[in-house]
Amino acid sequence: GALVALAAGLSGVVALGFLCGLQLGNLHNGLLGLSFAFVGAFVVRHNRDPDSPGQREGRLFLLCGVAEAAMFSCRQVGYQPGVPGAEWIAWFGVWPLPLVMALVGLTIMSFPSGRLPGPLWRRLTVVATAAAIVLATVSALWPVEYERTALLVEHPLALPGGEAAQAFFTVASSIVFLGFQL
Repeated sequence: GALVALAAGLSGVVALGFLCGLQLGNLHNGLLGLSFAFVGAFVVRHNRDPDSPGQREGRLFLLCGVAEAAMFSCRQVGYQPGVPGAEWIAWFGVWPLPLVMALVGLTIMSFPSGRLPGPLWRRLTVVATAAAIVLATVSALWPVEYERTALLVEHPLALPGGEAAQAFFTVASSIVFLGFQL
């Protein structure tokens, strides 16, 4: 019941995003949202014991699906500058990216048990999370990702130091995002 409702709700969120048009540069977020959500729902449904490893891993997949679907739909609004509040809605689709990447990494590293394999992995996760928090904070405060995402709305904040933030983000994100993928 609840899993079906969650999966249907996420499908609805992604469908609403598509009402803003088809943006190929953002399509992957919608597809990842649906994929993670449906895999998570499947795993949770087939592991009924709340303490089973499948439950933990399935919930991580569901959380990734929710995050990806939300980023997709919020970014889609950013391609519609006439929508009231589009700047803030699109903003929520951009700055969490490093946090979502860290979450996806944690989910994959925790497969299949829902737990990290050992102490080294826990330390790596702490470092990845800290790096994700720094990058997400920079992205939330300055439009460091707006050119790449090709949004048609402006970043809602106008803080000084944008050039320094962009220079830092360009170097740091290249290193951190590669680390996430490894």
